[in-house]
Amino acid sequence: LDLVILERRPDAAPPRGVVVEDLLRDAYRVVVPASWPVQDDAETLLGGRWIAGHEGTPARAALDALAATAGTTPDIRHLCDEFTSMLALVGAGLGAAVVTDLVLDFLPLTNVRVSAGPLDPGARIIYVAHRRGRAEPGAAATATLEALRAHAAWNNVP
Repeated sequence: LDLVILERRPDAAPPRGVVVEDLLRDAYRVVVPASWPVQDDAETLLGGRWIAGHEGTPARAALDALAATAGTTPDIRHLCDEFTSMLALVGAGLGAAVVTDLVLDFLPLTNVRVSAGPLDPGARIIYVAHRRGRAEPGAAATATLEALRAHAAWNNVP
C-alpha cells in the first residue's frame, strides 16, 4: 500500500515505522432520536439506551470515556460499526449514539437530532500513513497526498 487513511483518538499514539500526517480533527457528537424529550442533561443521556460500535472502535472509546467520566456504564442495546446503520437505529428510537461531524455532514438524518447538552465526546483524528524511504512516497502517492491535504484544509473542523 502506498497510502493508508486511518482514524485514531487524539490521545492514541499513531503507528510507528511509517510517516504519519494528521489531516483533520473530526469532532464526535451525541445524536438522539428526535422523538425523545429534550432532556439533554448528562445524567439523563448517559442513563438511557445506547447504540455503539464494538470495543476497540474509536466511537466506542469516545462513549466509554464519557461514561467513565460520569462514573457509569452505558446501557448498550445494539452494536454496529457502520454509521449509516447506527443513525437508522437512532432514527427508529432505539437509543442514542456517538457519531462524527463528517457523518452528520454527509449522511441523511431522519428522525435524529444532535444533542445540545453538555456531553463532549471529543474527536477523532483522520490521518494518512505511508512508508518512509528514498523513493517513498512515489509520484502518484505524492499527488494523492497533496489532494488529501488540500481537501482536509478545506474541510477541517477547528
